Amino acid sequence: MIFNLVKNETGLGELHKLTETFFGQLATASYFDQIEFPDWYISVFGATQLNDRFKDVFDAYKRLTEDEQRKILTAVQDTNRVCDLCKKQSDLKPVRLKEFPKDFQQPLEKLFIHLWKNALPNKKFADYFSSDLNVYINEFIAENGHIEVCPFCALESFINIPGQSRIEIDHWLCKELYPHLAVNFENLVPIGDKCNPSPVKGNKDVLVSLKTHGRVYYPYCRHEGISVIFNFINEPTVTNNIEKKDWELIIKPNNPLDTDLVESWKVIFNIQQRYEEIIEDYVFKTWEIKYAKRFPDTIGDIVAFKENLLSWKETFDLKEQPSALLYRAFLDYLTERASDKYLQGLCSNFASSAKVLKGKR
Repeated sequence: MIFNLVKNETGLGELHKLTETFFGQLATASYFDQIEFPDWYISVFGATQLNDRFKDVFDAYKRLTEDEQRKILTAVQDTNRVCDLCKKQSDLKPVRLKEFPKDFQQPLEKLFIHLWKNALPNKKFADYFSSDLNVYINEFIAENGHIEVCPFCALESFINIPGQSRIEIDHWLCKELYPHLAVNFENLVPIGDKCNPSPVKGNKDVLVSLKTHGRVYYPYCRHEGISVIFNFINEPTVTNNIEKKDWELIIKPNNPLDTDLVESWKVIFNIQQRYEEIIEDYVFKTWEIKYAKRFPDTIGDIVAFKENLLSWKETFDLKEQPSALLYRAFLDYLTERASDKYLQGLCSNFASSAKVLKGKR
């Protein structure tokens, strides 16, 4: 909800199209050898176990009743419409692995986990389509304004450095619950390594992230963004400690029509808790030191102090600096809503510190 993200196209998506081709022929093919795969399939995967995985699914499918077969094809097709599911279109029903016929679950899971773990990273496949996951990630970063912070929390660095482990890729509908979406790039998105595992997103089923029946946040949905507002309820003094009861952090949609999306995003990524912890454990404890280093010749004047704060705020680029949106929210309070008494106390402290430092030079 921080940024409007753009989904970049990739040749790696041909792997998902391969599965669509396969499932589209299950109902009409009497024998596995009648399944027609794309021309590139044998040259790329002919020497791998992928064909065996497809055959296991085919055989398991043919052992089912006609009614079960129809339901399976509908389930796979509907569940792969990830964007529409997040919009909560009433005619679609997502189907988890455990909801498939019992004897079909293992072959289905094995096929798609093989596709994810073995076929997608396959060098022949990557070479054939002139792409790989690193290329996909780098193109995602470029398409989204050369973003350098995690697009879901903006709290951590998001730089794909050669020679290091690549940025993680998240399955929006997690592959533990929905393995049949494992290589669908409508369901895949680069993500920061703190956002991806538990206790943040982890294996949460995002489709039930809201108790109500509102829409669910989807990485590529369009929205009007959020506002992050910091307020001191009880302004601190030079002698008291800041407690949680003394301040608040409000995260709200810029457009009230996006409320369900924002609430879903907050639940999926534990946003409220994480943002408050950054404010408490980082911003409060470091901002005065950072300010003093940036403006070492501070004078005890509120107007000049506010001008410095506004100048400093402009250096916090949301797409480049982790936690920038929280620093900006805090500085907005100081420049827009803080009392003159509080600001004068800060000015006096900075001025006194500056004098002490000059005396030691």
